Amino acid sequence: DVFFSALILKIGGRVESRRFMVWCPVFLPGRSSAADMHMNSGGVSSSCHIRPARATRHRRGHLRRRVAALPPAASNAASRTASIVVFGGFFIIDGIFFAANALKIPEGGWVPLSLAALGMIVMWTWVRGTKLLESKMHRDSLPMTDLVRMLEKRPPTRVAGTAIFLSSDPKVAPSALMHNLKHNKVLHERIVIMSVRTEDMPKVAPSQRYEVRELAPGFLEVILHFGFMESPRIPAALALMRKSGFKFDIMTTSFFLGRRTLKMSKTSGMPMWQDKLYIGLTRQAISATDFFSIPSDRVVELGAQVSI
Repeated sequence: DVFFSALILKIGGRVESRRFMVWCPVFLPGRSSAADMHMNSGGVSSSCHIRPARATRHRRGHLRRRVAALPPAASNAASRTASIVVFGGFFIIDGIFFAANALKIPEGGWVPLSLAALGMIVMWTWVRGTKLLESKMHRDSLPMTDLVRMLEKRPPTRVAGTAIFLSSDPKVAPSALMHNLKHNKVLHERIVIMSVRTEDMPKVAPSQRYEVRELAPGFLEVILHFGFMESPRIPAALALMRKSGFKFDIMTTSFFLGRRTLKMSKTSGMPMWQDKLYIGLTRQAISATDFFSIPSDRVVELGAQVSI
């Protein structure tokens, strides 16, 4: 009732449906009339009339009142006041319920509160640690455009086949690519920097599944889009790309993944206990091979130790 009353006053005092019209005059200082107000000894009270829509249309000239619009500043102030009143009422009601239930905390109510606090600490640690790790990796990474220019000046030995390097950010060179160049000193004929993004929709249409951009001859940037209710299956996305003209043979394609071994650091930005918790959570996380449904016999993992 409070919500609909505020909504009626917000839109100017009139809500019309197919069969009925609800007309509530909005009272403004100096704009009211005797037809809009009922004066009594106790003060002023408003009246709302509910009439059939057809009857109201015939008597529209008698019932309608043109109300002058408030200035923007006054309108914003009125909206803020109405919001404070409405939400203040809900806050008071919720506060009463909280105070009543707070009496049960010493008698066992602390158990669900402790479990909820533990869950929040775990989620907060995961989010905070991931942000710190990503910022560190971005700070130490090389932009992909700079790497392509360096490889064009001093090209390494190329071998047959396609190499797909998974990266959370296709704008920077993946760590697996850098380690492959550092230790093996070779590159495949076709290099694909692939990133998987989860969109804010349940499903993504097949026509919008992927984006392809050529960085240089032999270098492709591929971004795959999946809905939050879809399983991010990379082989299925590659099959869809193959139907559109992109040649990907799964038997001649190698997936290079970077595996990080995290170590604690005094300059990590988190307390020691939170570092240990985050490292434990990363060890329990599902592997990229299983998460993206990549054939295990086509995966090459290159590890690196990272201090957080």
